[in-house]
Amino acid sequence: MLYPAVDDKAHPRVQHLAYSLDGRTYVKYAGNPVIPSLPEVAHKNQKDPELFWYEPLKKWVSLLVIT
Repeated sequence: MLYPAVDDKAHPRVQHLAYSLDGRTYVKYAGNPVIPSLPEVAHKNQKDPELFWYEPLKKWVSLLVIT
C-alpha cells in the first residue's frame, strides 16, 4: 500500500510504502520514502499515487498525478 506522509516541513508530500503478509497487518517499508518530495512541484497539487497490477508485463505499476 502506498500512502502519503510528511517527513518534515522541508520535505512535504512524500509517499511511503507498507506491505502485508497476511492481509490484516501492515509493516512499514524500511526504505521509505519510496517517492521523495519533488521540489519543482512542491507548490502544486500532488494526488495520491495509484498502484495496480499490470498483467501483460506481470508487474506492479505506480502512477502519480501532479496537477
